[in-house]
Amino acid sequence: MDDLVLGAAHWEDIRWIKAGLSKAFEMTDLNELKVLLGLEITRDRSQRQLTIHQQRYIDRIVNRYGMNDARPIATPLDLHTKLLAGTKTDGEDNQIESVPIEAYQSAVGSLMYAMLGARPDIAYAIGLVSQFNHSPRWNHWLAVKRTFRYLGATRHWGLRYWTSNVSGRYSDADWGAGEDQKSVGEFVFFLNGGAISWTGKKQNSIELSTTEAESMAMTQATKDILWLRVLLDKLGAFAHI
Repeated sequence: MDDLVLGAAHWEDIRWIKAGLSKAFEMTDLNELKVLLGLEITRDRSQRQLTIHQQRYIDRIVNRYGMNDARPIATPLDLHTKLLAGTKTDGEDNQIESVPIEAYQSAVGSLMYAMLGARPDIAYAIGLVSQFNHSPRWNHWLAVKRTFRYLGATRHWGLRYWTSNVSGRYSDADWGAGEDQKSVGEFVFFLNGGAISWTGKKQNSIELSTTEAESMAMTQATKDILWLRVLLDKLGAFAHI
């Protein structure tokens, strides 16, 4: 059994597609989309608003890793703490104490799915802690737990879209943020009041200045926006222009 979500500029197009598929396959029409792969979709048609959130998914993963009763916190990452790969020469025990790789990778993967779905606000934190999947240490695990605490405190947050002219693109770079001196580039795109695409990723090369790092981040953002423009055009988003 496969789930299929249809989207088109006009209801007539969706009805035509469903009619064609029904002739070729045995199909059940579940009508308006409400849940998809852990994403919860709610609509307020009187206000012409659509909201995507993952509250039930976040409830599940926060409880799975024993963070349900943890003290809430306002940020997903402590920016004053620099995470480094642990070695046997580190001075503090809490820096070199290892953490089971399977548990660490599972926790990071659970957080990553929330980030990919409706929580772009944890993209930077996930990009950072995922760099230590090969050899996690206790300080890395504390950073992961902090992100769980943040999600637990903001589990009801989501992405809301409405008939708004709020749209745009933001990109930036954290110069030399990685242990290997590579910068981290980030961007986010907004359309109709909400984010539709985002990333926080370490750059492939070492940049010599903040200007170079930000230029690389802008280049990656431009590539993505060109692809999004083609997609939106196929969906008929520019038909009214």
